[in-house]
Amino acid sequence: MKVKSIFIQHAQTSPLFPPLRYDIALLWGQRDKRIYKSLNTFQCKLKIVGRPIDKTLIRFPKKNLIFKFFFLF
Repeated sequence: MKVKSIFIQHAQTSPLFPPLRYDIALLWGQRDKRIYKSLNTFQCKLKIVGRPIDKTLIRFPKKNLIFKFFFLF
């Protein structure tokens, strides 16, 4: 039985990155997909799942601070 491996994008991509050596890559967008395709990442299925978005804001009235929480969808 072969174990599948998944890459979850966690930062901006660069053409200087090495090719992905995973079965599936979950990427933020079309730009990232183009970069990884140019790196000869052919054996890896590239799927666009979107960028982290701001889902929640928590306000603290005394100090007027805002904390943002990000989630992948």
